[in-house]
Amino acid sequence: MKTFFRRISAELCYVPAVPAWITAIVCLVFGLVVAVSGKGYGVFLPRTVFSVVFMGIFWGVFYVVIGFAFGCFLFSGDRYANSYKEQTAILFLCTLILSYAWTVVVCKAGNFFLGLLIGFSLIACLLTLFLVLRNTCLLSAILALSGNIWIFYVIYYTFSLMFFHL
Repeated sequence: MKTFFRRISAELCYVPAVPAWITAIVCLVFGLVVAVSGKGYGVFLPRTVFSVVFMGIFWGVFYVVIGFAFGCFLFSGDRYANSYKEQTAILFLCTLILSYAWTVVVCKAGNFFLGLLIGFSLIACLLTLFLVLRNTCLLSAILALSGNIWIFYVIYYTFSLMFFHL
């Protein structure tokens, strides 16, 4: 356990904080723009899910966590990460685009089946990110893996909406 924390603290020394936080804030702002743009579908929430306010807060936290993980990986000076930078950047961007698309598909268009497919794709992207990053940038890998907790709830949320609106 000591080596785990030692490795995390060593990685934090090489990550410039300002660009990593700027990346996180840009992801959050873009997520807010996607969430408030356009006309909503008018989804009626079942009793088993959180309210819309909590959904907004948790999506915001998800965007910040994934954006910070992307910033940590992108701006770290790790010599091992350079060989995977392009592929990992594409995976991070796919994760962000899919999470933005889930908001549009479920909350704006009301297509719950496609929302489930996007949710499972998000889990696959985040698990792949974890597997790619676990040996090169452990902090980004853990942050990407922690995003799965929220995505599991998103899948539950979409299932409950799908069965509630049948």
